[in-house]
Amino acid sequence: MSSRMIRDSLPTIFLSVGFLAILAAVGTFLVNGEADRWTLTAGAVGIIFIGYSAFERPVALREAITSREARRGGSSTIATVAFVAILVLLNVLANRFTYRWDLTETKDFSISPQTEQILRSLNSDVKVTAFFQQGQSGQEELQDLIKEYQRHTNRISYEQVDPVLKPGVARGYQVESYGTTVVEIDGRRQNVTNGTEGDLTSAIVKLQRGAPRRVGWVTGHGELDIDSFDRAGASEIKRLIELENYKVEALPLIGVTEIAKDVAVVVLASPRQALLPQEVDALKVYLDRGGRLLVLLEPRSPGNPSELLDGFGVEVGDGVVLDYAANLQNDPLTPAITKYSPNPIMRTIGGDQSGRYATVFPAATMARPKRERDTALQVQTIAESSAERSWLESDTRIDLRTAQFDEGKDTNGPIPLAVSVVKTTPPPAGANERAPVTRVVVIGNANFATNALISFLPIAGNKDLVLNSLNWLSEDEQLMGVRSKISKDRTMVLSGTAQNVLLYSSFLFLPLAVVAVGGFVWWHRR
Repeated sequence: MSSRMIRDSLPTIFLSVGFLAILAAVGTFLVNGEADRWTLTAGAVGIIFIGYSAFERPVALREAITSREARRGGSSTIATVAFVAILVLLNVLANRFTYRWDLTETKDFSISPQTEQILRSLNSDVKVTAFFQQGQSGQEELQDLIKEYQRHTNRISYEQVDPVLKPGVARGYQVESYGTTVVEIDGRRQNVTNGTEGDLTSAIVKLQRGAPRRVGWVTGHGELDIDSFDRAGASEIKRLIELENYKVEALPLIGVTEIAKDVAVVVLASPRQALLPQEVDALKVYLDRGGRLLVLLEPRSPGNPSELLDGFGVEVGDGVVLDYAANLQNDPLTPAITKYSPNPIMRTIGGDQSGRYATVFPAATMARPKRERDTALQVQTIAESSAERSWLESDTRIDLRTAQFDEGKDTNGPIPLAVSVVKTTPPPAGANERAPVTRVVVIGNANFATNALISFLPIAGNKDLVLNSLNWLSEDEQLMGVRSKISKDRTMVLSGTAQNVLLYSSFLFLPLAVVAVGGFVWWHRR
């Protein structure tokens, strides 16, 4: 090949190499996400080579630019570049200013407003470390949840660790099982076994709050046993309470003149024997200075502190609630509550009108606001029996087959089963101290909190009624509602006929219809 032929071919070679260099620069930029030295070098080489090939043949360049084909091609190129630029701009804007629409009925793909509020109020960085094996179920759901959290705050970081590949990291975090998630704030750690929104948000709140708060469980009168794992015990509800960063401790009142001020809530759960006068006095002193009390009652029990509750505007019924309209397993002695009063304790789940989110009360009595009470008392109903075919039965012996409402003797429904009380005591004149605020929750049943209904037969509302009551009493309202989020079951159950219609229309009727239309068109054109 002569030197002239080589020189004539150089512009074409340089033009081809220049375009390849430009493509290489664009490719490295997209892969690396930054304009490093290799990207800049390839881009510079491409521009130089293309420039050389253009100015080496100025006549050909001028003819190519001014020709009709060039003008048409230029218009197409400009339109293509403009379209690509618009797409790039839209992607940049979408990445910087994101907005999501959750069109599901129960907002299954959105976090609760309580969690959003907690995330916005974070004052420390949160590190979330998840220990999953590669391909283990649950990790994708957790990643999606963390991404949703990060949309509301920039204080959350996430790392996924395979404990098989990095056993030292797992030992350092004291992780003993796969699927464990560790939440860490300022050196304090909380292990989470289920990566749900309620567990993660609760862990964040606990770590922000610091040391567990004390819950005093009154003992000595035959109360529910928090250390018993039997069906009639309360070990499961104790475990759930302590997961909320409380420390449940036995609180014997005998010989106690004053309950410690750092006891956040006192629980009096179905005492079988009446409290001694000095024990009642100790509770009164505790409440008068702004204490918090949760009382669980039993029908006609001599241990019910009726006189103490009377001073807080709560009337305890003398009988058993029967509900023939809404109950569990057709048992009128076990009312089932599916709709709740506009009370802050169960307000977060009160919107679920499907009847799936229930609270059941086996053998309950009435706890309702007194008509005549101190104006300083704010008494609100939390839950009540149905308005139809329910009443407070006064007979001691009840035959469910013949039981009926007796006018003037029984109390007609709806019967309040749980109430909350707020009492604000004004400070003495001239005092600069904050007025003590007393909170009390009274529930006309204790069986609903036993292991039988919390552990062996989990009822969603029973667990949340106890935990939400404790959260409200201790003014930890931000925990309420996070754990209560539930999803509706949208499983479509088809009958045999409907299944056959769906099956045959998919692989038989529809293809036959297409063949028939095609045959008709062919026959018509023939």
